[in-house]
Amino acid sequence: MPQPRPALPVSERFADLDSAQRFPRQPQPPILNLRLPICATEDSGVAYSTPAQDNGPKGDIMYGMVNRAIQELIISAHGQPVWDRVRAKAGIKEIAFVAMQAYPDEVTYSLVGAICAELEAPAEVVLESFGETWVAYASSQGYSTMLDFFGKDMRSLLRNLDALHTRLKTVFPHLQPPELGCEILDDNRYRLHYRSHRPGLTHFVVGLLRGMGKRFATPVTITIEQRKEDGADHDTFLIDFLPVTA
Repeated sequence: MPQPRPALPVSERFADLDSAQRFPRQPQPPILNLRLPICATEDSGVAYSTPAQDNGPKGDIMYGMVNRAIQELIISAHGQPVWDRVRAKAGIKEIAFVAMQAYPDEVTYSLVGAICAELEAPAEVVLESFGETWVAYASSQGYSTMLDFFGKDMRSLLRNLDALHTRLKTVFPHLQPPELGCEILDDNRYRLHYRSHRPGLTHFVVGLLRGMGKRFATPVTITIEQRKEDGADHDTFLIDFLPVTA
């Protein structure tokens, strides 16, 4: 097994605005139904939920909410002219993305590549920065109640991430989420198993986990234990919970 590697620090280029400034809170979507039983368990071991069947369009797609989050992050942190240059580099004609509309994965990957070129930043740093802000963005768009339902703290949310994705498929019927499993090593160390057909998103998951820590005011360190692109069957991450200091 490859040696675990520390995650990259988040770029200071994205740290000049807090999440409340970037993403003003929006009303809770009215279509959520929170009565589905939670599938994950609190016992030690890997817990998976069963994804719903998706009979929607074929091919790899992401919903516009993801691309719109990238757009709003860049505009908030760097201004409209930078976003306009990013959009031009990526060959994107849309002035704004529709949250509930499906877009090809290539649109999102092109945006990430264009941001790297415009900001002269490594893809790993851009992805971690975006992942870290994604939790705050989703909360601001009305999904805070759903997140609270699936986890009153970071540990419980980690155990229920796959069940959360199953629920999101009732809102986004053509969602193609990764498969997630949480392994409890001890009270202060979890292992997250991440399986996805989408390549290159390891560092986005690192940022996502950091963003979860911020949401719950829970200090954590994230270590990439193994990666599919290095020959492993799937990505795994070690999540170490640190003592809370006053």
